[in-house]
Amino acid sequence: MKTNIITKLKFAAVSVAVAAISSAAMAEVTVSFSKISYRKAMEEIQKVSNLHFFYNVSLKGLDSKVSLSVKNASERSALDKLFADSQLDYTLKNDNTVVVFQKGDATKGESKKNTKEQKDSRKKIKGVVTDEKGEPLVGVTMKVRNSNKAVVTDLDGKFSLEDLQKGDVIELTYVGYAPKSVKIDDSSSYDIRLQEMASDLDDVVVVGYGSQKKVNLTGAVSVVTAKDLNGRPTGNAATALQGADPSLNLSMGSGGPDSDVSINIRGVTSINGGKPLILVDGVEMDLTRVNANDIESVSILKDASAAAVYGAKASAGVVLVTTKSGQNDSRARVSFDLKAGWKRQTTSSDYITSGFWQMYLNESSMYNDQSRYFLTGYGDNEYAQMWMRLDDKTENPERPWCVPTPYGHWMYYANYDWYSHYFRKDRPMQDYNVSVTGGSKKVNYYVSGRAYLEDGMLAKGADSFKSYSFRAKVNARITDWLTYRVNTSFFNSHYDHGGTSDLNNFLYKALLHTYAAFPSTNPDGTSLFQFAPGLISMNAVNMGAGYNAMLNYNKHKTVDRQNEALIKNTIEIRPLSWWKIIGEYAYLFRNTTRSSRYVNVPFSRTEGEIEWIDEGYDKSSFTDKFVRNMTNTTRQTINAYMEFDPSFGDHNLKATVGFNGEIYRYLYFKAGRQDLMSQDVSSLNIATGEYTEVIDKVNNAVTYGFFGRVNYDYAGKYLIEVS
Repeated sequence: MKTNIITKLKFAAVSVAVAAISSAAMAEVTVSFSKISYRKAMEEIQKVSNLHFFYNVSLKGLDSKVSLSVKNASERSALDKLFADSQLDYTLKNDNTVVVFQKGDATKGESKKNTKEQKDSRKKIKGVVTDEKGEPLVGVTMKVRNSNKAVVTDLDGKFSLEDLQKGDVIELTYVGYAPKSVKIDDSSSYDIRLQEMASDLDDVVVVGYGSQKKVNLTGAVSVVTAKDLNGRPTGNAATALQGADPSLNLSMGSGGPDSDVSINIRGVTSINGGKPLILVDGVEMDLTRVNANDIESVSILKDASAAAVYGAKASAGVVLVTTKSGQNDSRARVSFDLKAGWKRQTTSSDYITSGFWQMYLNESSMYNDQSRYFLTGYGDNEYAQMWMRLDDKTENPERPWCVPTPYGHWMYYANYDWYSHYFRKDRPMQDYNVSVTGGSKKVNYYVSGRAYLEDGMLAKGADSFKSYSFRAKVNARITDWLTYRVNTSFFNSHYDHGGTSDLNNFLYKALLHTYAAFPSTNPDGTSLFQFAPGLISMNAVNMGAGYNAMLNYNKHKTVDRQNEALIKNTIEIRPLSWWKIIGEYAYLFRNTTRSSRYVNVPFSRTEGEIEWIDEGYDKSSFTDKFVRNMTNTTRQTINAYMEFDPSFGDHNLKATVGFNGEIYRYLYFKAGRQDLMSQDVSSLNIATGEYTEVIDKVNNAVTYGFFGRVNYDYAGKYLIEVS
């Protein structure tokens, strides 16, 4: 490792100077020691140089004493003085490898002789490095492979390298040019040409209602390509974008497999919040329902020009997602991709699993704050019992964690791991993707399908997520001036989990007052919830806010379903080569359903006595009820616009003018009813109690607007954009 670091430092030094630096400027050694063994002497030299020593530990003379004092001496000079009057000798290989052997060793002597012959066969080369037009390149870095020899070309692109052998490889690197390797042969002069790498400034970037070359952009636009996204083990396109662009900030919701993702560009834009407009192939959609493997590119529009084209919705920026299409004149190609593995939380609280220490620390904290012990009714005997069980990671039959009292209660001496009780540490996931693409001279197509399966983080009861998506795109060139495109997609997901519908609330409440001294259940299988006053505190404490008993009972259930379908038709007419007329109509339908079942939950604090957690404790979570939410959303989008891109010599003009309209309808329905006749069947029809709530909302909106943008450049140097 030391050699690599020193080499990099030397390499950085020579790349700054525009001069030919010969490898003759070998490293110098400054070291001084007196009457130490050769073993120790080689260690000291190794610390202050690039040299590495190799020897047989049984060599005679390694323990002999030696003294040496050199200042700015060459490495070979220092080695000659070190071994001058000893039983040992050396040979230097690859400039920094020192092989030490016994003097008189015939094999090593022959090796040293070969080294001398190799030295005599070394050669000097020179030459010039130019670009494809023959212009000299200044400051090209040239490094001999597997060596620390390096030079840079001078102001005329010329270089000189010494002490080389036939077969050595020189590696050339230069900013903006493709790397190149040259193998040394019998020649002594070399004329090397480097090829310029293709610039991404010629890449086409999707902007509002059209595209432009990156070199001609005047607004703040960044692009994320399919190469940046494909292969990421994520559930949807939103999470795949995390970290892909520094201006794009993502905040995750509950962390559940179907949790929402909040996106902003360059931070929060208003005290009232605000989110960017997200368009997938020109249609407003949610990225959590888009397959990341279908994405061709993502353009992020960051400045006011986005709002000028898209209106008030784009005040916080625009994210334009373009999905993949087929290629003309290409054979059908089938691709299959499978990703399978396990997910793990990036952070997890380090919960105390020792009952003794958690109770003791809580007691001490309360005493320091209140000047009295107030938390538990545990005395010296109870603490002694917990101390006896201090190392019991699991319950030992000889030292049970639950001990009955003469009053019919239990005393608890557990070392319970509540985090592992509630949450999985590893969650399996599977991601299947298949696509078919191809095309003829006039028609191309892209078809893809995906199945994504993931288990959630809850360890108790069901917690599984499944989603399926499909996309098909067909582009048909009907005539030389008429093209038709159709784009369809479908998404379906199913998320089934226990507990309440609000996972964020669960994550907070489930671990309240869950002390490691208390297990999840009593010896008779009943769940812990409340304790007799004086056992834990002067007042009753609700362990885990009832969520421990809720998950153990496993009757609370939530099922989320989502369906989304899109069809988009596009007609493009090209009357002239520089004039396009485009008409688009898209229809999107989305349906979501959430079914949540709540029940009364049993628990026990006295042996043989069952009590119930009901609406008297927490009406929102423990009432016997069934609640169903439904939403239906339809969005019709109409775009009609024209593009002009004529050129007159060095004058280039590109203009876009058009109309955008949207018809939006949103229906929300929610109903809940109490007292169902069965805890195992969830339906409003079998409920006998009152309706807890009935909500029916309908929102309708029609928006339309006109937009325009003009781009002008002169010889690709002077740019003007007006939106």
